[in-house]
Amino acid sequence: MTVFNHDAWAPRIRHLVDEILEIEKRISSRIIEDSPYHFELHNIKYDLKPTSVKKPMDREYALFAKGYVDLATDSPAEDVSIEYERALTGERYKWQTQVQHKTYAARQIAEEMYARLEEAQDPDDPNPKMRTVYTDQFSVERLEGIVVKSLKNIGAREATESMKQKFLQSLGTLRRKASENVRYTPDVNQYFTVSTRDRQADSVSAAELRNTKTLFYTDQTRETLVEEQIEFFDEITEAGSGFKVASVMNRHDFKTPLNVAIAASEPERKFIRDLIKPENARHYDAWLKSTDARFYDIDYAWKKGEHPKRGKFNPDFFIKSAHLIIVVEIKGDEELNDPSEENRKKNEYAVAHFERVNAHLQEEGSPIRYKFTFLTERGFNKLFQSLRDGKIAGFRSDLDVKLAEEL
Repeated sequence: MTVFNHDAWAPRIRHLVDEILEIEKRISSRIIEDSPYHFELHNIKYDLKPTSVKKPMDREYALFAKGYVDLATDSPAEDVSIEYERALTGERYKWQTQVQHKTYAARQIAEEMYARLEEAQDPDDPNPKMRTVYTDQFSVERLEGIVVKSLKNIGAREATESMKQKFLQSLGTLRRKASENVRYTPDVNQYFTVSTRDRQADSVSAAELRNTKTLFYTDQTRETLVEEQIEFFDEITEAGSGFKVASVMNRHDFKTPLNVAIAASEPERKFIRDLIKPENARHYDAWLKSTDARFYDIDYAWKKGEHPKRGKFNPDFFIKSAHLIIVVEIKGDEELNDPSEENRKKNEYAVAHFERVNAHLQEEGSPIRYKFTFLTERGFNKLFQSLRDGKIAGFRSDLDVKLAEEL
C-alpha cells in the first residue's frame, strides 16, 4: 500500500502501521504454580433482590447522627519521595524529605463550624424556632466534642487541612434535597474460597505497552515465558525500546505469584511501583494483581438514569499482611471531585460484602480479616505510611470517605 501524505503525518502513519503489525505480539501474565506467594481468598455468591428506599426530609436536617464525622487517614508529617529526570541526559535521581502539614485544634474547627451553622439559618423564617434551630442544638462546645471524637476514631489528636475541610463539608447536607433510591438487597447464597492459583492468565500487546499499560518483570521472568513470547520480551526490555516496562531490581521485593504484573493505567503503575519498594515490601507477605473479570467477582447494582443496572466488578489488588487482606480498587484523582454513581454503589456493596465475609470468618473462628479501600494516587503515600506504621487496619482514604457520603 502506498500512502501520499504531508510530511507532518508521517510519524502518525508509522505509528498506525506499527500498531497493526504488533497487534499479535503479546506477553502473558500468569500464575507460577510453585510460587511461595500464594494465598486463599474468601468470597460470597449472592442473589440480588430489588427494594425501594425513600429518604424524605422535612423540617431541619438531623446533623451528626453518629456523633462524629467519618474522616480519612492523614498525618501531620508525611514522608515524601520525588523522582527527577534530567531532560538532556535521562539521568534519574531521588529527593526525599518530610512534609509538615498545617494543623488545627479542635476548638478552631468547632468555631468555624458554628459560624457555618449561623449562615445556614434564615433569620426571617416565619417559624421563630427555625431561625436558630441549628445553633440551639449545637453550641461551640458540643461541636468541639464531635471534632475530638472524630479525631480519636482515627487515632489523631489534631486535624490537618483536609480533615478541617471534611468537617465543614459535613454541614453541606443543609443544602441537599430529599432523595429516593432503588436498591438491590444482597441475599447470601454461598460462602466459598478461591486460591490465587485460580487466577486466569491475561496478556498485554505491543500497542498497549507503547501507550497506556506498563509491564513489571524480574530477572526470572524470561524463563517463565512460552517460546513464542521470548523474542518479543527481549525486544521490549532492550534499553531505549520505547515500550513501557519496569524492571524490578530485587526479585525478593516482587512478592506476587505472577510471572509479570500488568499495570492497566498510570495510577496502577505508580501503585505497583510503591508496592514493591523495599521499605513497603517488608511489611506484607504477598500480593496479587487481579484480572478485570471472572476471578474475584463482587455483585453490585446501580441506577443509570431511570434504569436500574446490575453488574460485577473485580477489585484491582489483594495484599496479604499477616492475617489481614487489604483489597484495593484504584481510581483516578478526578473521582474525588465528582464520584460517579456507579462507583458509589461499587463501594457500598463492596464494603457490605467484606463486612459479611469478616462476620462469617469470625463465626468460623478464623483470624483472617479483610480491609477494602477505594484509592486514588493522592492516597498512595498515606496507605503505605499506615502499612509501615502498623495502622493499616484503620486506614480510610479520601475517596472512601467521599464515596460513603449520602447524596
